[in-house]
Amino acid sequence: IFAAGQEAGKYTIGVDTDQSGDSDTVVTSALKDVKGATIEDADSLIIYDGAIAKIECENSMIAARVFQGATLNLNFTGEYNTVREISGAGEIIFDGPSDASEFSPYPITLEGGIGANALIINGGCYETNGNFHTDVDDITITGGKFRFLDSHNLNADKLIIHGGRFNGSNTQFIADDHLIDGGIFVGNSDIV
Repeated sequence: IFAAGQEAGKYTIGVDTDQSGDSDTVVTSALKDVKGATIEDADSLIIYDGAIAKIECENSMIAARVFQGATLNLNFTGEYNTVREISGAGEIIFDGPSDASEFSPYPITLEGGIGANALIINGGCYETNGNFHTDVDDITITGGKFRFLDSHNLNADKLIIHGGRFNGSNTQFIADDHLIDGGIFVGNSDIV
């Protein structure tokens, strides 16, 4: 991949280990073990066109920019994880445990915004604050638990919900097109 990046004049991302010494095209490396990582500035973690970054997040704070054609897959483990902001035009995937019978006492905190072509949530426990918002073309939720602490408008062109539990007050899912064939909605949540 590094040779192809060099030939095309593109940047590349190392995977699993620090590969910055392997090629001049490597601008960063997605390390598997980011326990305790703090990435507060979206310019600190940049996922370029065509790259796929899979990151295990344990006790981490994440901010990133994801470019068109790139994928950022965050697998949440551990007790304290925060998504501060993710922007760009790629695909964002959140994975986490989905089999918990109760809401986790240590949910993944969603702060700021998420912007992307696609947001896919396959599991995990999430809690939002008043600053959380989305600007996403397609949102697909197959599982997970969500607690909206303040009023939120979650915007998408297309919203697909196959599962999950949604607790919140004054939360609106705003979508031009939607398919809801699962999920439990508690509180005052509307799909507009």
